[in-house]
Formats: sequence, C-alpha cells, structure tokens
Amino acid sequence: PLVLLLMAIGPEQIQRVRLGQLTPRAVQTLRVVKAFFGVTFNIQPEPDSGTVFLTTVGAGIRNISRRAT
Repeated sequence: PLVLLLMAIGPEQIQRVRLGQLTPRAVQTLRVVKAFFGVTFNIQPEPDSGTVFLTTVGAGIRNISRRAT
C-alpha cells in the first residue's frame, strides 16, 4: 500500500486516510514503516462501513537534491 508509505514520509502534519479492511500486506507495511521511520499509525475501525480510519503524523522527509528556488 503506497498510500501508507507516502503518509509516513510526508510533512510533519496530521495525515488521515480511510481504507477497506487491512490486508496482511498492509499490516506488514505498517510494521516496516514503524521500524524504519519510527512513524506509528492510529487505527480506528468503523464497523458501520466496514472500513478503518488511519491517522499519523509524517516523518517530514524532504528531497535534499531538489534545487531550492
């Protein structure tokens, strides 16, 4: 799940996303993100819709090779 990785490396702001049921691959991605970036996700299941709501604060990774204008 690319969206989880992009949320983890994004700016140091609150990031939110609603996903369907988490697959084993998504759970493994969350574990890798926590181990590598130290970013944790708050997972709130929503039983009415059968989805989960994930919230995190990004790590603030920036592209240092990008030329500043």
